[in-house]
Amino acid sequence: MSGLDELQQQADQVRAGGALGKPGALSRLFDYLLERSLAGEAPKEIEIALQVFGKSSSFDVAQDSVVRVYIHKLRRRLDGFYAGLPVVQASRIVIPKGEYRLTIEQATV
Repeated sequence: MSGLDELQQQADQVRAGGALGKPGALSRLFDYLLERSLAGEAPKEIEIALQVFGKSSSFDVAQDSVVRVYIHKLRRRLDGFYAGLPVVQASRIVIPKGEYRLTIEQATV
């Protein structure tokens, strides 16, 4: 299985497991990051603000932390999802610190 196939499969599990909660900003962020990650792209914070949160082009990432806050929330939801599984997964979706993309991390035993 390729890394992209595994990313898609893990994303489907996360969605099916209800980790993202009700449809809203968190699920839009996850879907956007997944789409860009599958395309091999890592969006900039301003791109996320414009595309996911509907901010205007005059949005100042230094003054508004909405993207960083939601990335933090998404990391916590992913951690909680994997911690709540009855069986330890061989791999999991992570958002590397300082980046805005989804990657697969292999479990360390």
